[in-house]
Amino acid sequence: MSRTLADDVLDRLASDGAEVIFTCPGTTEVALLDASIDHPAIRLVLATHETIAVAAADGYARATGRPGVALLHANVGLVNGLSMVEAARVGGSRLVVLNGTKPLGNRNRRGFTQTQGSAAVAAPFTVHACAIETRQSALADLGAALDRLHQGPAGPVYVELPQDLLASPSLGRSLPAVSRGPAEWQPTADTLDAARNLLTEAEGVVIVAGRQLADSPGAVSQLVQISRLLNAPVFEAPWRELERETVDTTDQHYAGVLSFQPAALDNSVALVVGTPQFLEPDGDPSLLARCAHVLHVVTSPDEAIPGSLGLIGALGPTLSALRSTIEQGSIEESTSSSRRDRLDACVREYIEQREHDAPPGGAGLSVGQLADHLAENLLEPATVVLDAVTATATLLRRLPRRPSRRLHATGSGALGWGMGAAAGVAMAQAPERVFAIVSDGVFQFGIQALHTAASQNLAVTWVVVNNRSYRAVELALSHYGGRAEAGGTYPCTDLGETNIAHVARGFGIDAVRVDSVSELAEAWRQQAASVGPFLIEVLVDSPERNPAR
Repeated sequence: MSRTLADDVLDRLASDGAEVIFTCPGTTEVALLDASIDHPAIRLVLATHETIAVAAADGYARATGRPGVALLHANVGLVNGLSMVEAARVGGSRLVVLNGTKPLGNRNRRGFTQTQGSAAVAAPFTVHACAIETRQSALADLGAALDRLHQGPAGPVYVELPQDLLASPSLGRSLPAVSRGPAEWQPTADTLDAARNLLTEAEGVVIVAGRQLADSPGAVSQLVQISRLLNAPVFEAPWRELERETVDTTDQHYAGVLSFQPAALDNSVALVVGTPQFLEPDGDPSLLARCAHVLHVVTSPDEAIPGSLGLIGALGPTLSALRSTIEQGSIEESTSSSRRDRLDACVREYIEQREHDAPPGGAGLSVGQLADHLAENLLEPATVVLDAVTATATLLRRLPRRPSRRLHATGSGALGWGMGAAAGVAMAQAPERVFAIVSDGVFQFGIQALHTAASQNLAVTWVVVNNRSYRAVELALSHYGGRAEAGGTYPCTDLGETNIAHVARGFGIDAVRVDSVSELAEAWRQQAASVGPFLIEVLVDSPERNPAR
């Protein structure tokens, strides 16, 4: 068979490091499906819903550092997948969304599964969106999108691929070189001096560690040294930003997740490292408005926090330069003593919060008990996918995290992400087992991931925290303080008694349902002996509360 433009597209993806395409295909993608037969270097994996295709590609990208590719069908497939594209945008994931659309001649006509301006629909959820307009421009347009993956700030890109162009003859020319983005930034000496003065003269300093540290060799050790020089507590970024592992949570300066101790920021200088501007829920004031000053160490000027003193550059070298500059200054003894007291108070508060999460007596399971079991049994270097909604606060406080324990999470609000992402991470890290902790709501939104895991025999263990309710909505109604709270009736929050383990077994996946510590221990032994996917449904009945921030 003669080569087509679809062959050129697959060659271009492979040249940029793509290895897998997750797809829920239709008729507009047949040229790519057909061409894939002659491209064994790129594997096509079927997902039975677009949210799973996108979330799996996102998880694959996060786990490998290479492009994750999702192939969607027409306008209906695009809109089905957009919630997970949003999760990739929030997480700064290098995701490629390919969208097979109707032939060019139909683009501006009313027709089956087509709408005008698909690229404009995708644009708010991506860092780059384009529609291929001509056969001659196809590789250049695709190349521009792929090149954007390697520039900051990171995020998903979208390319619309008309059906007739994919089936047209190959361009038959060599592939363009892959651009790797602009030269890295670095802070000036004057900026470093200004940062040193703020950090050494302030009454209190708070360090906030973010997700970019996970991909910055050497940066964590520099940050730990800075915390010692400044007598500063180290917090992880607010939980909505906590999408990767950051620092060792057993470190003596670790004080928890910032969301759970925001008062520590009051009148302090905050050194925020490796996270973009915080996602702010609702209309509440910014957390950082509580600070006297904010210093922001981040890799791209486009992600700098407004009003902060920006130290823009690769995290490792920038923190090394900052540490050296701080060592050239001095801190008054009275200030050092006050900072030690602040540090001790923050660490004590973190420990007290953990103790408050301690499981109650009796045989029933709480999220705290589940977290303690996982902390004891997830051996290093375990990979964890976390998407547990209202159980997240307890899990983050009680699950130890460190650079060797890989974490993938989302604060995007895109329910179902943890199901599909776990499949993508498991495929990336095969044959290593991946552990996904998700809520029952996330399971119901991402149930189709079970098909992908079963068909690929992926080594993934899902732990489904089942409180049988939309607890987040119930908490919102309670906080609202209206008629629902007064009467104790919370509309549209009851998920019923669905037996999730039975559902999983219907997909051919080994699964058990547990409601006691002893049953959980036995289920854990069973999953440890399994080869393919496994699901543990954990029935909990705990008043878990995850702060809005």
